[in-house]
Amino acid sequence: MNKTKKFSAIIGLTLLVSTFLAGTMIVQAKSSHTRLSFVYTLVPTDMGDPEPWQSGKVWHLRNVGHIGEAWSDTADFYGTVSYLGNLNLFDDLNAPTTMNSVGWGAFSFTGWYNGEYVSFEGTLVLKINDFYVTGMFVCKGSDGFQGMRIMGIFEGIIGTVYSAQCIIH
Repeated sequence: MNKTKKFSAIIGLTLLVSTFLAGTMIVQAKSSHTRLSFVYTLVPTDMGDPEPWQSGKVWHLRNVGHIGEAWSDTADFYGTVSYLGNLNLFDDLNAPTTMNSVGWGAFSFTGWYNGEYVSFEGTLVLKINDFYVTGMFVCKGSDGFQGMRIMGIFEGIIGTVYSAQCIIH
């Protein structure tokens, strides 16, 4: 083989190996995460000590507690959820017609995922428009979710089953 063909072969082989290694490194650099869909219920509870007051046409509710059950039809996931939050209601508290409001507070889950005890807690923010709730949560895992971050969204009609999707990092 002459020098030009050898040089071309070495360059070609180097490019091929470099491309393979770069592709492997890119695949390894992707973070692993799990997507999870679940549903949950929430009902008012006496946890917290609600403190409602009115300023102008806005009702402010602080320390309002809710508790419920969560489960998934597509994964081995079930347990208890709780929410202790605050709400600014732009409607009549005693005779609501829209429940239009914004809220925020502490959100947590304790239960089971794939046969392992897991939990997470963090914050949740929500918006209610004509009795329809949308929101998101960001939580830190513990127990089987130790060191993981859970971020998700949820939606549903007040007082029914809410649907949620989250990513576990």
